Amino acid sequence: MLNKNVTIEIEQDHISISHHGEEIVYWHSDEWNEDADIVISITNAVMLASSGGIMELRKLVGKPMVVGVTEITEDNVDKIRYYINNMDENGREDIVVISPNKDDIMKEWEEMKADESNYDMHLYIAIAESTLDDFEIIDDEVIDSFLTEE
Repeated sequence: MLNKNVTIEIEQDHISISHHGEEIVYWHSDEWNEDADIVISITNAVMLASSGGIMELRKLVGKPMVVGVTEITEDNVDKIRYYINNMDENGREDIVVISPNKDDIMKEWEEMKADESNYDMHLYIAIAESTLDDFEIIDDEVIDSFLTEE
């Protein structure tokens, strides 16, 4: 699989394809049992998603990926980043964790929420240009927030 943010679930009673945690397509076994012709569509979708064509699949099924107000295109799909914004010791916002992988950032998010010293954090998905030295946000949106009363 080329994209670790694509999940293809093939079970006895259903098949689903998700991207960045959003379900893109889903078929229940009742559907392929009633109409065997749908199996060709399912196979094509699985092949497309597993070979790096998730953005094309999203377009085909009418579920474009949008971050903030910006639609993700093939040109910037590799710019999707997740980041956690936390308050530093001076009460200023500080980006503390950046990752292109949702599973990694969710693990970090849960660990940070368990840390009693963290009191005001926000988890974002963003389109960003990032290098080791620079992180420029093109567009972003909050996925989750964590606030505690002082």
